[in-house]
Amino acid sequence: MRDRLTQPQGSESVWDRLARNYGLAGPDHFSVFARRLIEVVPLEPNAVVLDLACGAGALVSAVTSAALPARLVAVDRSVAMLRRAQRVPVHGARYAVAAMDAQLLAFADRTISTVLCGSALDSFPDPARALSEVHRVLYPGGSFGLWVAPSWWWQGDPRWDWHDDLLASLGVTTGQIPAGLDGPASLSQMVQSAGFEHVIVRVDQLGLCFKDAEEWWQWAWSHGFRQVLERLPADQLGVYRQAAFDRIERSGIEGRMQALIATGDRPRDG
Repeated sequence: MRDRLTQPQGSESVWDRLARNYGLAGPDHFSVFARRLIEVVPLEPNAVVLDLACGAGALVSAVTSAALPARLVAVDRSVAMLRRAQRVPVHGARYAVAAMDAQLLAFADRTISTVLCGSALDSFPDPARALSEVHRVLYPGGSFGLWVAPSWWWQGDPRWDWHDDLLASLGVTTGQIPAGLDGPASLSQMVQSAGFEHVIVRVDQLGLCFKDAEEWWQWAWSHGFRQVLERLPADQLGVYRQAAFDRIERSGIEGRMQALIATGDRPRDG
């Protein structure tokens, strides 16, 4: 496949606006969980690897640091993200990028040996359909792995309970965790329902530590939480920022992010 950087139908998304700073401020949780995913997904030296919703290329870097695939293809709906991913050093691997919808992959059946997906399943309109597409394009016996943090970073961390209260005081709701992603058991069931076997879901976490409130602020704008910040009118955004800075200065700048890491295989006879 040749590089295809034609934007899929639809206007600029938050991911296009994020591309410039995505993963470049504060703790780099994308790279950490990418490396942890690679540790548990069988990755043969001559694999044909697909990075689904690649973002800025954290998994591309992890894959090519761990092995030399015969072919590596990274796809994403955001052309701006793909331009970031194009610049990732791939250590001699045959590498291509393509603008593509994860729910409608432009690959023939049974043509990919390994599919990986980092921090994206919860952002797909229909995660089950994306998993079905992954199953379709995998070789029989091919491997699949993903990591996802379906809840916001402060949820489940009592040190940041104040943050939900602050958002609620501004009339901001962050939405429900997508069905099937609210825990290890439900994610395992979703992956199995797509036709995968040998499914294992692990719970992992990463400590977050920021130098100061300003670094936290830049980090908050550099990943999916930007969607919440962009919904705030300018005056409310100022109130939120000041209140958060005041609380961080009193309570500290450490936190914890929880992720689910799922792996599975397409049956050899399926």
